[in-house]
Amino acid sequence: MADLGKEIVPYHLLNRKGGLTADEFESIKSHPAESGRLLRNMGYHNDAMITFVLSSHEYFMGSCYPDGLKGEEIPFGSRIIAVADAYDALTSWRPYRDPWELHASLDEIRRGVERGFYDPKVVDVLVELMG
Repeated sequence: MADLGKEIVPYHLLNRKGGLTADEFESIKSHPAESGRLLRNMGYHNDAMITFVLSSHEYFMGSCYPDGLKGEEIPFGSRIIAVADAYDALTSWRPYRDPWELHASLDEIRRGVERGFYDPKVVDVLVELMG
């Protein structure tokens, strides 16, 4: 039976106001690997899908985790997940803020491209579909 009840990222860290301590951020950085483990425990064994999840927090410019991949080194599926996750995070209600409006969310994601977070091609497709 899969271990489905374990929190990958503690709820109190996801939903609080303010920044994280260095230790809390290190804890959060383990969540892609934990997510991959959970998917395998649930019966998903498609290596490409697991890799997409494992690399979904890499920044396009190469400065994030877990492996510091950059640009085209990041699997395309991971780049899509990163942009979809950002859009979902911005447009969803959080205990510390209301959801953002569509165009404000897209503008923020475009700023993420300028800062090197997201693949510009993926963001262009999102904007075309949603804008």
